[in-house]
Amino acid sequence: MIDIHCHILPGIDDGPQQLEQAIGLARAAVAEGITTLIATPHHLNGRYNTPTEVMMQAVDMFKHELLQHRIPLRVEPGQEVHVHPGWIDEFYRGNLCTLANSRYMLLEFPARQVPPNLQDVLHELKVKGIIPILAHPERNSEVVNSIKVTNELLEQGVLFQITAHSIVGLFGKRVQKWCFHLCKKNQLHFISSDAHDVVRRNFVMQKSYDRIGKLFGDDVVEGLKLNALHVLEDRPMVTIGTDKVKRRPLMWF
Repeated sequence: MIDIHCHILPGIDDGPQQLEQAIGLARAAVAEGITTLIATPHHLNGRYNTPTEVMMQAVDMFKHELLQHRIPLRVEPGQEVHVHPGWIDEFYRGNLCTLANSRYMLLEFPARQVPPNLQDVLHELKVKGIIPILAHPERNSEVVNSIKVTNELLEQGVLFQITAHSIVGLFGKRVQKWCFHLCKKNQLHFISSDAHDVVRRNFVMQKSYDRIGKLFGDDVVEGLKLNALHVLEDRPMVTIGTDKVKRRPLMWF
């Protein structure tokens, strides 16, 4: 499995604070069946700033520690970039990076609303050929409560990444139901862990894939996994159609 959203770098944001904790999280990832993850520390969220240079140094140091501990986990650089009023300035200063140096960038919205400067952000990304992935849209109240907003984001090329905990119901039945609705409407592109620690915010990736497979078919699971691989390899999203899906064929863009 490939995890495109994870807070594993020690002492850099609200993930593990000590190296020992980060190593424990890496071991948990391997035990889960994850072979590659993209480290996505928070940037511009009002509490943590992790510009590209800082993040790259932290990734290099952590890779060295993984080798020392003989942990077979590939870690690639990334950020969870909050859509902040200063986003465009940060973008052109080179402080924002894409996922694993690909054409995909992970964006985070405020919890209560779609950012007022989102159209400017999407325009700049489009100019540069960068495709936005929205982290955990199920945790944004404006997106969840408005089909119109959801559809507008998708029409503008925003891809949706759901947290594994949401799929298995750990954020509540309402959130889980909304995530399943995305599946039925062909609007889910990735499942990722958003892992922060080994206790409360761990991986549960396999459990979430199992749940999706049971409800919508194994081909849907394979589509989600393939999309994650294509981020890692900087390839376009794939389109997958199948007659084996239990409720209806799903298309993955």
